Parts: sequence; C-alpha cells; structure tokens
Amino acid sequence: MCILFIAKNSHPDYPLIIAANRDEYFARPTEAPHWWPENPQLFAGKDVQAGGTWMGHNRQQRIAAITNLRRPDLMQAGARSRGELVTRFLALQTDTTAEAIEEFSEFLIAQSEHYNPFNLLYGDAERLMVFNSVSRKPQRLNDGIHSISNGMLDEQWPKMQRGVNALGAYVKTIQTLESEQLMALLQDKTLAAENELPDTGIPKSFEQVLSSIFIPPSELTGGLYGTRSSSVLWQGKQQGAQLEMVSCSYAP
Repeated sequence: MCILFIAKNSHPDYPLIIAANRDEYFARPTEAPHWWPENPQLFAGKDVQAGGTWMGHNRQQRIAAITNLRRPDLMQAGARSRGELVTRFLALQTDTTAEAIEEFSEFLIAQSEHYNPFNLLYGDAERLMVFNSVSRKPQRLNDGIHSISNGMLDEQWPKMQRGVNALGAYVKTIQTLESEQLMALLQDKTLAAENELPDTGIPKSFEQVLSSIFIPPSELTGGLYGTRSSSVLWQGKQQGAQLEMVSCSYAP
C-alpha cells in the first residue's frame, strides 16, 4: 500500500473513511479482499508471495494498513515482510482495542528494526495509531483529514495534499457515502511539477513517475509497476455499525 487518505470524525454520519491505493509490481501474485479461511476473523487482500496483506479489518472492527517508507539508505536484504504486520495486529486475541494497541505498540518499538522502513496505521474508528519505523514512536491520529504515503505522516508532498484536499471537499458535501466517488479520487493521475518533487533518494525521473495518486504503468518502470488496487473502507455512526470495505483491481 502506498498512499492512504483518512477522514477521522470529519463527517457527522461517518466517523471513519479511508481511501487507499496499493502500488506494487504487477507480477506479484495477489488475492482480492476476502474472509481468510485460515483466519476467519480477517477480511483483507492477500500477498500470495509473502503471505501478508496491505490493508484489512477484522470482526472486532479493528483496522490496519501499511505503506512503505521510501528510504533506500535503510533497506536491508533478508528483512521480514512488512505485510505480516497488518495480519499480526488483526489476529491479536485481546478483549479491547486499547489492549491490542498497547501490546502491538510495544512489539513495534522492539521489533520494527527487523523490517524494511514502513508506516503502519492500526486501531479502530475511535482510536487510530500511526507508527513510523524510523522515528519508532507510536502516534495517535487526531481528528481531521490526513494522508500517509512513503514519507512522514501528513508530509506536504503534492499527491498527498491533492488527496487531502479532495477528501476534505468530499466529506463536506456528502449526505450518503458513495464509494464510486472515492474511487475516482484514487484514480487521479496528475503528476507533480519537477520543482515540487520531494527528495527521497531516488532519481528525479522516477520521483516524478511516482508523484501521482494513481500510478499507471510507464516506460521508466518497463510497464512492470503501478497502482494494483484501490480500496475504500468506512464505518457509519449508528450503534453497532460494521466496517465496510470495497476494492477494485487494475491490470497493466
């Protein structure tokens, strides 16, 4: 997963809305979101190659999603798959989300060095946490519109700001959430101007290819890499409301 847009307590009827894109190599085998037979509590897509996932929820209404941190200087061969962190949190057998967050935050602080750099979103609609593996400090997500991509939380990258602005405008106008409109937000292919690009340690030509919310196949990637899927996850405000999640996949 490479970009998440989050509206937390920003709409009177929808305390949580998440719109997200997963960017990956098209050849990496993947299963669409489903209830996992081997873990019936878990609803998520599946990275068949490593066994984890990029985003999902469970029957206790807990949520987790991960993005890679673009830190080529910190990459290590033989690191554990970051996708297992999502499934690990969602599989925790604790009575409350507060207990799950406390237990998992301690695990992340102690064990995050065994994974390549990442941002992890975890918790539930009421209490969401963000963990950055470079700072190694769990941070509670405040109410408002946020973005998590391949840098720091709410960093001012052009695509992050475009999505935050679009989601903010959307929640101000809707009465009933329509996932199709959020999917359209996630299909924005606008590239950043060269003078607006962040400096993350990769060539500027690649930086620009990756600067849109939706990343189509390009000559620079040999058509091998891009946005694989878009997902929208939300929870209504009514008592006992269940999380809902819809996804769509893209082929090169």
